[in-house]
Amino acid sequence: MAGNTRGERLNNPANIRISNNPWQGKIEPSQDEAFEQFDTPEHGIRACAKLLLAYYKDHGLNTIRDIISRWAPNNENDTNSYVSHVSLIVGVASGDTIDLTDPTTLINFVIGIILHENGECIYPRATIAQVCQSVLD
Repeated sequence: MAGNTRGERLNNPANIRISNNPWQGKIEPSQDEAFEQFDTPEHGIRACAKLLLAYYKDHGLNTIRDIISRWAPNNENDTNSYVSHVSLIVGVASGDTIDLTDPTTLINFVIGIILHENGECIYPRATIAQVCQSVLD
């Protein structure tokens, strides 16, 4: 299900930057010099969920402001706008403690990132939910 945005074309709707992380479904080399490319949108969504959970579990980031400030730093993004947008989608204030191991919270967070990165979310909520649940299991 390829779309018109960079993230959609690369099956990387969260626009995850290239790293040495051995993501499931990662295509190497990426057709893009800056962003990862995945073989399916589900693998790109999975990488997003896994990265968010790493920020939450491994780095102790437990507010939308803290997570997005790391995800989309001010030197590359309008972080405040990003935080506000994701907070609206998740339905909590940017400084409130969240639990990303809660499936609904993780699903809404992933959707918020996809919406902000692409201006739309062309992926069915059921697909995102299935991917997020598989990461949580």
